[in-house]
Amino acid sequence: MVTLKRNEVLLRQGKVFAAFPYRKTLERSSEFAFSDPLIFTTTRLFFDAERTEPVTFEKFSDLKGVLIGGVRGYSYVGILRVSVPN
Repeated sequence: MVTLKRNEVLLRQGKVFAAFPYRKTLERSSEFAFSDPLIFTTTRLFFDAERTEPVTFEKFSDLKGVLIGGVRGYSYVGILRVSVPN
């Protein structure tokens, strides 16, 4: 197993045929081709219910002031940075 960024390097070098899982973004679409979806998922926030109070929200901006962890290289990190004000 390798990181998402390493997968992209391997794809560019022709060392792997494909990489998984990736979300189709405009940036990635400008460089890579995408198959039809293989799986459909619902993305959720999760938290330690014993130590953290739930936060009610309907839109990203409702999360202002809430610290949210993410995985570097995943497309949602950029979406959160733009959508959740500091």
